[in-house]
Parts: sequence; C-alpha cells; structure tokens
Amino acid sequence: MYATSEPGGLAELLRTCGRLCARREELVALEAATVTEVGLAKGRQQLRPAVEGFIEQMQADAHRRNVGSYEALLSLIAREVVPTAGEVGLELGVKRSLPALDIFVRKPDGGRSDIYEDQGGALTNAVSTGLRLIAAVKSGRRKIVVFDETDCWIKPERVRSYLEVVHQTARELSLQTILISHHDPAFLPAGIPLARVEGLPDGEEGVRIENDPRRHVWADDEPGMRFIRMRNLQSHVDAVLHLCPGVTGVCGDNNLGKSIVNRALRAVFHGEGREGLVRDSGATEAVVEIGLEQGRVLRYVRRLKGNPIQSWTLLEADGSVHDGCDAGGRDVPSWVAEKVGVADDEHHFQRQKLPTFLLDRGPSERASVLSIGRESELIRVMQDLQKADVTADARTVREGERSVAALRERISRLASAEALETEASALRERAEAVRTEGEILRGMEEDLAALVATRARTAVRSAATAVYARLPDSGEADAALAALDDTAACAAAVRSMAAKRAQAAALRERARLLSALPNDLPALEDGSECETLVRDMLAARVRAYMTSVGAWVGGSLPEAPELQTAAEAAADLARLKLVREAAQAACGNLASVQAKLAENERACAAAIEALGGLCPTCGGGLGDAAHFLAHEIEDAA
Repeated sequence: MYATSEPGGLAELLRTCGRLCARREELVALEAATVTEVGLAKGRQQLRPAVEGFIEQMQADAHRRNVGSYEALLSLIAREVVPTAGEVGLELGVKRSLPALDIFVRKPDGGRSDIYEDQGGALTNAVSTGLRLIAAVKSGRRKIVVFDETDCWIKPERVRSYLEVVHQTARELSLQTILISHHDPAFLPAGIPLARVEGLPDGEEGVRIENDPRRHVWADDEPGMRFIRMRNLQSHVDAVLHLCPGVTGVCGDNNLGKSIVNRALRAVFHGEGREGLVRDSGATEAVVEIGLEQGRVLRYVRRLKGNPIQSWTLLEADGSVHDGCDAGGRDVPSWVAEKVGVADDEHHFQRQKLPTFLLDRGPSERASVLSIGRESELIRVMQDLQKADVTADARTVREGERSVAALRERISRLASAEALETEASALRERAEAVRTEGEILRGMEEDLAALVATRARTAVRSAATAVYARLPDSGEADAALAALDDTAACAAAVRSMAAKRAQAAALRERARLLSALPNDLPALEDGSECETLVRDMLAARVRAYMTSVGAWVGGSLPEAPELQTAAEAAADLARLKLVREAAQAACGNLASVQAKLAENERACAAAIEALGGLCPTCGGGLGDAAHFLAHEIEDAA
C-alpha cells in the first residue's frame, strides 16, 4: 500500500528549512535596520558641530534680545544710587557648552570693572536689587520679592531715588514687592501702602503692625498674597501684615521686628524654622499663615517639641485641607512650590545680612538664573538633548557596528538554508509526483485484480460449459443412472455371493463328513455285546463327526457324550440322519446359490461393459465386481 502523506523526515526538513529561512529574513531585516540606524547616527555625528553651533547661536540671539533691557535697568538703578557709576554691562558667553554670564561696569576708557570685587557696597547692593527683580520675574513662578533693608548701604539723600526706581520697576513688571526699611517713611515713594511696626518686643503684647488704612480689596482669583499672619513668632504675639498687588512698605525703628516678616517667609518656603523663632514668653509653637487666592490659607507651624517639629497645611476657605496638602518634617513639601508657586531658591526673599545676589556666583550660575526666561530654558533643554543624542549616537555606532558584524556572520551561516529549502521543495514535488504515480499504480493493480478475477470466473464458466457439453444427453443420463443402479445391485449381489460361497463351503464339508457314514444300521445279534459294540462305534463316529464339524466351523467341539444305552444311540443316529438330510438340502441350496452367483457375475460384467470399464465413483478401471466391494469396505472404514 502506498503512502498518502509526506515522509516524516522530509516534512521535518521542510519545517526546519522554513524556520531557518524565516530567521534569516529576520536577521537580514534586523541588519538593514541596524545599518540604517548606524548610518543615521554617523550622519548626526557629522552634523554635530553644525547643530551645536546653531544651538549656541540661538542662545546668543536669545540673550542678546534681552541683555539690552537688562543692562538699561541695572544701569538705571546703579546711577540712582551712585550717580558717577558707569554703565552696567552684561556679556554672554559659553563655557563647557553652557551659557556663562559676566556682569561688569564699563569704564570711561573702555575697560571693565568687576562689580563684586572692585566696586563699593552701595553699587553692589543696587545691582543686586535689579538682578533679584529680573530673576523673580524670569523664574516662571509666583511674582513676589522681599527687600530687607537693602537701602542701608545707600546715602540718605539717594534712598528716595533708589526706592522710587524699585517701585517703578516692580509696577512695570507686575511684581508683588515688600520693602522693609528703617528709614523715615518720608523717604518712601508716594502712594505706597505703608505698614508701621510699633510696640515693645519684650512686652506682654509684643509688637503690633499698624497697616495702611487704604487696604486693597482682593478679588478671589486675583493673583497675589493677601496677608501674612504671625503668632508667637519672636516679637509678634499675633500680628497681621496686609499686602497689596504692588509694593507694600514696612517701616519702623531698629530692632522692633520688621525683618521677622522676611524670616517668616523664609521659614515657610525655605524650611528655615529655627527654634529661636518661637516667642520666649512660654509659647510652645510659632504659627505663620499666608492668605492666598480663592480664600485658601497656607499654615506653617514650628514646634519646640514633638514630631514633627515643622508642619505645612494648605487650607480651603471653609477650613478643610486642600487635596491632601498636609505634611511635616524638616524639608519643605514639594506640593508647596506646586500649589503656592514659591520654590526653595534665593530669587524671592533676600537675607538682611546677605543682600548680594548673583554677583558672588559663577558666570554659569548667573546665566542659569537669568537665563532669559523660558526661551533660554528651552535652549538649555535642547543642549541637554543634544548631549544625550551625541552620547547615544556614539553608543549606537559602536554597538551597532558590532551587531552588524555579528548579524552578517549569522546570516552567512544561514545562507545555505535557502538552497536547502529549494532542494527540499523539489523533493516534495518529486514525492508528490511519486505519490500520484503510486495512486495510479494502485488503481491499475486494483483493475488488474478485477480483471484476473473476471478471467478466472470466465475460465470456470468456460470449463463448466465444456464439461456440460461433454455430459450425455437425457437418454444417456438415464442409462447411466440405471447402470449405477445396476452397479449397486451388483455390489449387493457380490456381497450375497460371498456369503453364499462361505455357506456352501461349510455345507460341502459337512456333506463330506456325512458321506462317510453307513446308510443302514447294523443288526444287533448279542444284545449286550452288540450294544457295547454299537455304542463304541457310534461313539467313534460321533467323535469323528464332531471333529470334522469342529474343523468346518473353525473351532473345537466338546467331546461327544458316551452312549449309555441303545435307545440313546438310536436317538443319536436319528438325529444324525436329520443332520444329513439337512446337509443334502444345503447342497441343493448351494447349487441354486451358485446359479444365482453366476447370474450376478454376468449382470456385473454387463454393467461394467455399459460403464465403459470405468468406475463411476473413482474413475478407475473396473476389473471385476471386487472393485465395488473394495469401495464398500472403504466407505465402511
């Protein structure tokens, strides 16, 4: 029987070749993608100087667009403090791929003078004030700044001009500003809301803040801090400073607690909650509350003991905590800068004893703080991305070239898989052809078997027809059947003849024995002697007769009885006579039997002649009737 499916080895080979070819295609595609990626990385590496130059140029242009206004503002503030000061100059450069800002005063001879190292405190503080105003605006956060007695370095006659410049600048920049000064309020610009700090710091009620009666009415969504409330904070038992959107002045005598406002803000937004902030009058904690938009309040608590010692909470107008903004610890929570908009940096709240801002820092930090707002920040992001891209491209080229080499080696090892798959496909096609031919051969074999069976049936029918043709007609058949009946009769006659022959032989022997006997009985003269003689003779004859009869019947007979009397002997003789008569009758029967036997033999000869000398049972030759007897014996066996 022929197979109807692919051999297991060929099917497995085809599957393996398919997997190898598919893997090779994947590797080729991966190699192409890797080569493309490496090529792009190399292309970007070639463009690196141009890209970096473009970014630097963008940065220079951005700074150049703003540097002019910065220089004008700083020069204006400087001249208001020191009329003889030269113009303040800003020069933007690049150091280590980062912007670097140099701040200086131009000399009449064209030279430069470092402000922090070469100029006096008045000019340094004036320029620092201008830089802080710029930084507070450009930070992108809440616009608020606190100046804590920055006018202390300035001549009294120049204080008014200095504060006027600060006022005008803050108003133009929409910057909420708190000016803390120990000078007479008359030095403050006209129209500025003024809060006075009065009282005794060590008194039971502490100092108080007398706010300007011209209090600003805030709209709910108007940006700006509404108030600063301080409880048990150094000299303040419970004081509130109300603020306005522009500049708010805070004045008072020295050492009353004006700067505590700045310290409170630095504690809230910088985490500078020293233990000394808590009032010494037995209070256990100091509290600062700052009013914000939408009626919210940012509450800060500094405890002397407990955990945490500092806590921040943002409250809604109804007193509930806003969106989980409640935390404690030593560091300012991140949500403070997110929700309030004031970060932990030096842009907003100037230290009283450290008025200098940025001038004592390096050029790169100056450029970072005054990075011309969001535009420069985006440029810095572009620079960072460019650096990351350069590093990534170098790694891509290095690793990609190794990967391409490894991929090409693996692809070369799999190159023979395609040819092997082609050969396997050809083998499969050949197997399909062989299977088709096998199906055809199987059909032919089935047709041949059917033909052979048909031929066999035809031959049988032909042989049957020939046999039927050789069969005798109805008359001959009847004769044959009659002959068969005669044959059966012959066989019965033979068996009967055999029996008769045996019986005749026995009768002949008996007749022979009886013929020896006398026909008549002897006459008796002396009774006793004759009787004895007769008895002896009869006994002898009986013994002889018995012997012959025993031989005839095939066995010994018992001894004849001795005759006791003549009567007995006569009786015996009578019986013998009867036996003789029976023997004679048997001989007559024998003659008739022999005649019948001869007749049967003639009938058998005629039947044999009618059968053509052939036995209808076995087809053998018929010699005589004994052949039928042999078949009888075989059937009996």
